[in-house]
Amino acid sequence: MSTLTNRLKRISFRSVRWPVKALAKPSVLPANPVEDLQLDLQQPIYYVLSHYSATDLNLLEQECARLKMPLPLAPGNKTGYIFIHKKKHFWNKNSYYSRHHDKINTLLDRQILSDKINIQMVPVTVRWGRNPGKEKSLIRLFFSGTARSLGFIQKFFVLLFFGRASLVTFGKPIQLTPYLEHEGSKAHRVLTFARQLRIYFHNQKTASLGPNLYDRKQLIRELIETPQIEKAIKRHAEKKKISEAKARKLASSYAFEISGNYSYFVMRALEKLLGLILRKIYDGLIVSHGERLRELARDNELVYVPCHRSHMDYLLVSYVLFHQGLVPPHIAAGINLNFWPAGPILRKGGAFFLRRSFSGNKLYSAVFNEYLNTLFNRGYSMEYFPEGGRSRTGRLLAPKTGMLSMTLENVIRGRKKPLLFVPVYLGYDKIMEGNSYLGELRGGSKKSESIGQLLGARKTLKQDYGMVNVNFGEPICIASWLDKRQAEWREIPSDYEERPAWFPAEVKAFADHLMRGINSAAAVSPVTLVSLVVLATPRCAIDKQELLRQLNLYLEILREIPYSDSIVVPEGDAEAILGIAVGLNAVQIAKQQMGDIVFIGDESAVLMTYYRNNILHLFALPGLVASCFRYTRNMGRGKLLNYCAMIFPYLRNELFLHWNKSQFEAAVNKCIDFMLERDLLRIEDDILYRPEKQTHELREFILLSEILQNMLKRFSIVLTLLIGNSHCVNCFTRKELETNSQKLAERLAILYDINAPEAFDKNVFSSLVSILRERGAITTTEEGKLEMGEQVRILHTTILALLPYSVEQQLQQFMQVKDDLES
Repeated sequence: MSTLTNRLKRISFRSVRWPVKALAKPSVLPANPVEDLQLDLQQPIYYVLSHYSATDLNLLEQECARLKMPLPLAPGNKTGYIFIHKKKHFWNKNSYYSRHHDKINTLLDRQILSDKINIQMVPVTVRWGRNPGKEKSLIRLFFSGTARSLGFIQKFFVLLFFGRASLVTFGKPIQLTPYLEHEGSKAHRVLTFARQLRIYFHNQKTASLGPNLYDRKQLIRELIETPQIEKAIKRHAEKKKISEAKARKLASSYAFEISGNYSYFVMRALEKLLGLILRKIYDGLIVSHGERLRELARDNELVYVPCHRSHMDYLLVSYVLFHQGLVPPHIAAGINLNFWPAGPILRKGGAFFLRRSFSGNKLYSAVFNEYLNTLFNRGYSMEYFPEGGRSRTGRLLAPKTGMLSMTLENVIRGRKKPLLFVPVYLGYDKIMEGNSYLGELRGGSKKSESIGQLLGARKTLKQDYGMVNVNFGEPICIASWLDKRQAEWREIPSDYEERPAWFPAEVKAFADHLMRGINSAAAVSPVTLVSLVVLATPRCAIDKQELLRQLNLYLEILREIPYSDSIVVPEGDAEAILGIAVGLNAVQIAKQQMGDIVFIGDESAVLMTYYRNNILHLFALPGLVASCFRYTRNMGRGKLLNYCAMIFPYLRNELFLHWNKSQFEAAVNKCIDFMLERDLLRIEDDILYRPEKQTHELREFILLSEILQNMLKRFSIVLTLLIGNSHCVNCFTRKELETNSQKLAERLAILYDINAPEAFDKNVFSSLVSILRERGAITTTEEGKLEMGEQVRILHTTILALLPYSVEQQLQQFMQVKDDLES
């Protein structure tokens, strides 16, 4: 029987060699396994597969030869393959293939006998297509996502239809050392090793394919029958004085409005179409830190939380994840996108829809919450935008906490796997919505999404939008977060009905933490870097050589004192970066005999503030240090640290800076040391001095200090209004302070700065007033009026010292006019 088995295996293997070579063109992850997985080619390498398959083994042999890796079928004892279990055949009734278990035991014995070798067990997963299949479907028999346990006819169809959609994933080498120390018999040791590998392959399948797809109608029926929805239906019927049948019908209509209808075949079609579009309009797609996800997705459930800059965000994240070998997530999309034909297509692509506001509709809220819980409980990954809408200013918006609250409730109810949030930063050289954003920044109204807009989007295919960066930040475990802050959360019963008292504050704190995680994964593009320099000049124009020096300084800052380990810095020098920006028409160059001038036209200046704001937080710290010397020749290090510490909480709140108080002080000291090395500061007798006059370093220093000038002006406006009305006790309500601040900022922008409404965004003033209240600088009386503390005067004096005297004069002039009008 053993001879017959080997003969049949050889025939099976040889019969599929040429079909595999002709039909299979797989994607491989990681693209360079030897380097990315740090494989030692001088040590033995054994490939571990889940099931024996001649098709899979041929494909693995083919790709190892292409990648110049050891071949699994090469003779000798330095390479080979094993599998964990095998499909039952009439010639082999054993579920586990004993010969390969013997090989595992042999390898373990080899590792014990010699400490000079390090046997590397590399798990390999082969996918033929990525269709998880429906929960009940005959099509799964022929179109499964894996060929691991298929019959000959099924393998033929899989190879024919999915040969060019195949995926080979190499995992990190598994160390044998833990199993050498395992107590028990050799057989028990092998079974332990095999069990761990079976868990690995099961989790790898879930990460790559996801759970079986649900039947939408069946899911909605089950959703409506849950105890939570039944209670909500009864409450709604009693409140509205209608029958329960009518309330149940309404709940069902809400579920149909909300729920997605994921289709693998539609997803594949969208992936092909989107690939063509991306290649047409973008010069390239840069994905960073994707390797983090492939490891984490096996043992955790992931929620992707990207920043929101463009409608392309939805598509890009799913496209990138698919090409990273992961199942695309279900996406929470605004109901404004549910128009024909985009709505049905997006729904098939994994989108589910939510209203902008639930407006006290508790039945809708209950249905949506339960739908979200259902997706989580079935193991589907999720994606939603914590900002709620697209940013029109380029800065991150204050997060909306609705989806986060629902997710946190799901965690409290209990989970099988840990839930990780993955911050995602999307950076564009140019955004497709640039013209519409420009209109909105100038005061135009936002246009509703419609089929007309969709048809008009074809014009974008004729333009060049440069590169796109998709950068995955450091994942955040929500359970670990709660353990550190509210350890008693694990004692809350899973069927609780009222949220604990600490719930709203922790959701807000976690939302801010997520936004800092997104900013920590920022990707710097040439356009953002050039705009940061040119917009810092009085007339948005700068000598080309001076611009190149400043760009090189900023590149040094990013590379030598990086904001975080996850940021992405553009390759090349200043000349290359400027060339890209010019090529994308972000800036223009005027030829002059005394030296070329780089400038931004009046039309583009407003839009360029959007790109500058994308990376403002990366330079906030060196900009703050430089600002402290803007109108002061020298200062002691201690005084400088005090100045920075006083302003830091307000910068942290607006820019979502990731440092805490102690980390910030260390970062300031590191920044000072960098400036000393770069001759941007010098030290004599423990006193820090800014550069001397008539030097390139002084000009670089001044441009660096300009980074935060607009933000500091906004701070000074709010503080001046508070100080200027101190003679009138309790003059302002919070709303009045925010409104007056916005009006004054708008007037100053029209008179003295770039008239970009991002400079007088009301949300920014609202955020600043909130942090003043949180820090006790202002308090609210029972009548709703604001009372000012001494901290406001100190902060006001400090910030005015960092601004030109002309700003103080402008503010005083405005306050005088205001007083005259009021009198």
